[in-house]
Amino acid sequence: LVVGTTCLGAGHALFTRRTFDICIVDESTQVLQVSVLRPLFCAKKFVLIGDPEQLPPVVRSKRAKELGMSESLFARLDSPDVTVCLNLQYRMNQAITDVANELTYNGQLKCGNEETSLATLELPNENLVMDELAEESWLRPILSSSLQNSFVMLDTGPTCRTERGYTNLFEAAVIHRVVRLLIKAGVVDSGIGIIAPYRAQVALLRKVVSADAVEVNTVDQYQGRDKDVIIFSCTKSVRNDYTENNKSDENEILGDKRRLTVAVTRAKKKLIIIGDVITLRKYSPFNQLLECLSHSSVIRDNKLNRRTKVKRRNRSDKGNFEPADVSEYITPLHPPPSHARDEPLRYSAHELFLPDTSLIFGRLLLCAWEQGMEGAEESAAEIIIIAVQQFLKNILMTVLSRRKGYKLRENRFMYNLGTAVPNPWLRNTANIADDSMNNRGTEELIEEEEEEEEQEEEKSQPVFQRLSLEEIEQRAAYQIACSNTVPTTHYPVTPFQLLEALQVNRNMIPSHTVYSLNTERIITSLNHPTTEEIEATSK
Repeated sequence: LVVGTTCLGAGHALFTRRTFDICIVDESTQVLQVSVLRPLFCAKKFVLIGDPEQLPPVVRSKRAKELGMSESLFARLDSPDVTVCLNLQYRMNQAITDVANELTYNGQLKCGNEETSLATLELPNENLVMDELAEESWLRPILSSSLQNSFVMLDTGPTCRTERGYTNLFEAAVIHRVVRLLIKAGVVDSGIGIIAPYRAQVALLRKVVSADAVEVNTVDQYQGRDKDVIIFSCTKSVRNDYTENNKSDENEILGDKRRLTVAVTRAKKKLIIIGDVITLRKYSPFNQLLECLSHSSVIRDNKLNRRTKVKRRNRSDKGNFEPADVSEYITPLHPPPSHARDEPLRYSAHELFLPDTSLIFGRLLLCAWEQGMEGAEESAAEIIIIAVQQFLKNILMTVLSRRKGYKLRENRFMYNLGTAVPNPWLRNTANIADDSMNNRGTEELIEEEEEEEEQEEEKSQPVFQRLSLEEIEQRAAYQIACSNTVPTTHYPVTPFQLLEALQVNRNMIPSHTVYSLNTERIITSLNHPTTEEIEATSK
């Protein structure tokens, strides 16, 4: 009887009724001692399988680490008398194996057979893709299927704009380009894996790549896995964060040699590392890796930085609207499957999306690859951003002006852009009057108080007092100021409200064929039933 389970699952009541002959624990170097002991008590003998040169158990508490909790049972029992080293491996080709030996294993690893040693990428469309890269020579070694180019490193230079460098949009744009070309050359998308040391960069890459079959994950999650092609995004390229006498780099993720070993040994046929060489040399594992690489394996192309670098100061965006995520607007490698009828409507809606700061800079980076753009000044991008934000404000004002509860004067919104507020006390506020105070609005209803009940009963109709517009506004403002206040209910803007506002205010969006066609398509889809719906109703 062979039973497979996890270390925690071995604590089930069923295992207490039986003793096994042998217990085999795979990836035991990643398991806590308290977790691995449970299955060991269910067997007469046990075998621990793992690589002490790779990641240990994850322990977040510093105090627990100091007390030895991060030490696995494998490392604790490791000794020449009981440990056997398996030198043959059937994953990496010879070029990647040589790098792993130089970095960690001191020449002990050997390829199991010639097929593994000489394995390279199969690119049926390699020549077709190479012909398109006449002006992008730096991409040729990355897309090459030769054995000597199985391991390449792309030196991007200083590109990170974030304060701590936990995300790198430039590297994400490069990876998007590389993945798209690899798939076009004939690589199966499920055979491509992307690794990043930080979870923020992983989240960005997942949205940028937008292909379900291309797995993007951290180094820790990739241990025990492999792919034909591995792309490692080093992310950090903030050179001024370091000094020559920095002694704390080993405590950072990039300074962990075991993590770098895991990243390098995940690739079968192609390993691509993307990062800033000068920054990476501050970490001893990467410095050791760069020393063992040949000059041809490190790609340095000044044209790459000149064509794609977008200048931007290190500052936070303090706009009036929450900035959107650039990755939401990047064209996906494989659009998600949907009904054929929904495709035109979906693309029409995409055309109506309004960009923001992140989108402008992200699009400039991606368009640089396609259009040969020689650079983008920050001032030009800021002009576009200001214009787009103003355009967005106009559209929101148009939608809000058609909502009930906003005061209209002369058939227009009294707080329209470009006009002054008539009365300071009627400015927009975060509070509204409580309904219990019976605020009447544009016309004040006054009932004359009669002392005698007989005269009050004879009055069949209330008396309206004719007031001027200014008097009505003053009384309304006074009652609102004296009444109890409650928080405003912010209802979301619906697509119907947006489309209705754009139909009424056609000058809000420029008269362009793309906008008009897309708006009409969406209106038609929302207001008219499909043929299937008509047939279902008739039945």
